[in-house]
Amino acid sequence: MAYAEDVRVTGTLGKLNDAVGINYPTMATTTFQLVGSPTMTVTFEANNDEGASPTFVPIPAVNVATGASSTTATAAGLYRIEASGIRVLRVRCSNYTSGSFAVTGNGSVAATTDGTASTGSSGTTTANQGTPNAAGTASWPVQGAAAAGAAVAGNPVLMGVSDGTNVQTLKQSPVTTSNGSNVGLGYSSVGLVSGAGTAEPWQSVAGLTDAMGHWIGTVAPYGYNGLSWDRVRNNGDVTLLASGSRNTTQTSADIVTYNAHSIIVTLDMTVVGTGSVTLSINYKDPASGKYIPLLTGAAVTTNSTNMYTINPNIPAVANVSAQKDIGRVIQIVVTANNTNSATFSVGYTLMS
Repeated sequence: MAYAEDVRVTGTLGKLNDAVGINYPTMATTTFQLVGSPTMTVTFEANNDEGASPTFVPIPAVNVATGASSTTATAAGLYRIEASGIRVLRVRCSNYTSGSFAVTGNGSVAATTDGTASTGSSGTTTANQGTPNAAGTASWPVQGAAAAGAAVAGNPVLMGVSDGTNVQTLKQSPVTTSNGSNVGLGYSSVGLVSGAGTAEPWQSVAGLTDAMGHWIGTVAPYGYNGLSWDRVRNNGDVTLLASGSRNTTQTSADIVTYNAHSIIVTLDMTVVGTGSVTLSINYKDPASGKYIPLLTGAAVTTNSTNMYTINPNIPAVANVSAQKDIGRVIQIVVTANNTNSATFSVGYTLMS
């Protein structure tokens, strides 16, 4: 990756409408450093018109020290502006009482991945970088997107993505999940945050930090089931029935399989005595609510470990395996074939 040389300017703001500006078509980020303690207000402005009477519009700048974003400033400091796609930037004295600011401006030029410096028409632009506010929006915007709210210290924007209309920022902040129409990123949720600050459900599994304080939490995506959002699961092990003596039929509550397509169920008989049980795995029809057998095992009449598998990728074997998908909701039933006690356990593994 190659970088073109930065563009630097200097000047002084000492009376109303004094201005210091940078005119360069490949700027990605521009900073203006104000030095002095005058009584004045300066306004950060931008335009793409190089005509005789260009029209400037205010553009937000981030105070690098505080993270606050505003189109104006009254105090000395270093102020940063996202300049992708903007040709001319300036800082202008918009209200003057006394004193002066010494101004140093620096325009950083974007770079391309092919080893050449980018141009105004074909180069890549930098991502939105700044500090999000409590609503989840960026405290300074890309391409003139509206800024809103005060900054939240310590929660830097990581990158920005355009949806074709607005810039959405990948951010790190304590955003909670919302209505599923947008995505959030942070210690409690991860993903893209829209300008409205709403969050699509990407949840942080572990908001951990390393010794340097870097966030290393992992992320679990969600999938839409037609009515709501489900967290995408990995393979999961469940103890359905701990080992114990039973002489009645055991029927599980409905088991939601989420994104699993297969299941292994194990019945471990340790004291059968004169008892006898039969295990079945049933699919629940969402329309009628009826339970339809997917696989029914043979009667267990001896001390033994019995495994039952439903998987669309394996051969079907009577009483042992079924070549099927399991469906979203299933039920496991262990039927007592007589009233004699038997000691057994039942566990299962859902496989995605």
